[in-house]
Amino acid sequence: MEEALLRGLLGFLEALRAEGVRPGQGQIQAWLQGLLLVPWEGEAFYLASRALLLGRKEDYPAFDRAFRRYFGLLRPKALPHQVAQGSLPVLGPGEAEGEGVLRGAYSPLERLLRRPLEALAPGEALLLSRFLLALAFPPPRRPVRRRRRGGAGERLSLPATLRRALRTGGEVLDPRFLKPRRQPYRYYVLLDVSGSMAPYARALFLLLQALKGRGFPLEAFAFGTRLTRISPLLPLPPGEALPGLGRLAEDFAGGTRLGESLRAFLEAEGRRLGRRSLLFVLSDGLDQGDPEEVARALRALRRRVRRIYWLNPLAGLPGYAPLARGMQAALPYLDALLPAGTGEELLAFLRRLRGLP
Repeated sequence: MEEALLRGLLGFLEALRAEGVRPGQGQIQAWLQGLLLVPWEGEAFYLASRALLLGRKEDYPAFDRAFRRYFGLLRPKALPHQVAQGSLPVLGPGEAEGEGVLRGAYSPLERLLRRPLEALAPGEALLLSRFLLALAFPPPRRPVRRRRRGGAGERLSLPATLRRALRTGGEVLDPRFLKPRRQPYRYYVLLDVSGSMAPYARALFLLLQALKGRGFPLEAFAFGTRLTRISPLLPLPPGEALPGLGRLAEDFAGGTRLGESLRAFLEAEGRRLGRRSLLFVLSDGLDQGDPEEVARALRALRRRVRRIYWLNPLAGLPGYAPLARGMQAALPYLDALLPAGTGEELLAFLRRLRGLP
């Protein structure tokens, strides 16, 4: 039932567009985040959705039509009764309003986000990926030393201003300024697909697809006992990409050679790395290889990339301590060790990514 509810919520946006109402990306993100706090009951849900998805009162009638047609039985008090005609009603046939799973319930989305990734059913993992795709944002850009000229900026460009003044007889009518250029980071992701990480790997792969779908310049590799480039799978629909991940990464659900895999990545991509590069390692740190090799590889990578983040699905568990040999060897070279075991923790990671300077 929760899956039907979530699919209905995301499909409601299509119903709104059919009525000529097109919420912006920021409004959709605010709506989805707001649903974590609002009970999914008739009037509260209606009012919260209308407030977050609309920017003009003129759109209220179109919103009411879409809401009534799509959700039907979940009618707010302000709307007259009408039988649902939408293809994805929130309540199933025979369920009276205020009864069933919605009575006194908090957001089903919140339950989905709090559930451990390894416990997600395939359909729930796909819903989570759609949610992450909706909340993902364009890649952040970092300022670089080079500046570009324009009509506004931080510093006056005297040569450009004087050249403009020559066209107007020496009068400074159009001063030119310099402002910093901004370039996107380059993202490199190493996804551990060994036996201990296999229950998490598919959900984390869907996170990578969400980021790629938002335009992140991202190169992805899977590793267990060998390194495999999986970037070509990211643009594919999840139904094709996930089986392809198992076929392409021949060591899927096998052993872990963390140090050898890091060294293979360094040898393959080392020349392309630079100060714009961010490295993300998605692994629990359980390793069958030599910890000193992990340290050597990360020490070399640390000199070649701007930052290294390690996302560990176990790091958010109560009482977790990084005692695994691979994790202990990696810690001195990391900018941050982040949890990545639930949808909530993945959202926290997205917020951190958005705040990159």
